[in-house]
Amino acid sequence: FEKMNPAEKRSTAYHEAGHWLVHELSGRLNDYTAMAISIIPADNYLGITVYEESDITVNKTMNYYIDYLAMDLAGRKAEELIGNEENAGVGSDLKSATETAYRVVTKFGMVDGFSISYSKDMVTEETSERINQAVKELLLKAEKRAEELLVSNRALLDAVAKVVLEKKMVSKKDLDRLLAKYTKQSDEE
Repeated sequence: FEKMNPAEKRSTAYHEAGHWLVHELSGRLNDYTAMAISIIPADNYLGITVYEESDITVNKTMNYYIDYLAMDLAGRKAEELIGNEENAGVGSDLKSATETAYRVVTKFGMVDGFSISYSKDMVTEETSERINQAVKELLLKAEKRAEELLVSNRALLDAVAKVVLEKKMVSKKDLDRLLAKYTKQSDEE
């Protein structure tokens, strides 16, 4: 952590705060609870948002998956809001979102025109193009959803990133306090 420059620390704080914010405010991702945000590097990550499985069962509709993908893409979108265009975590987030979107199309049959589960040996070049286009459309919808949540809750994003920068690791308790403070303020406006 001490070897990271201030710009990397700030970008990482916004990146992780973006993931957390979209998770918390999407309204659909209740099957996991955000337990903490850390910007202390570990393994191959500059930062991490830690989730724990909850006891809530959710209906995994297309809107659920759009929000799930938005959460994956939110780190990158949060960084873009502060003018940063590069971060090591962006590649793994995009890979994860793309893999999930691909499963939504090819395994879950949740997109019009894809009502069966496709295996690699069933996919023709034409089908592959249709799958790639459907995946791209899902990712674009998710990116738009992430951006809407981040922009409309920019004060909360800034506050969370600031606290993460100061403390380096923030617990669920502190995150819940910030969420309550900023959602109460927006309700009063």
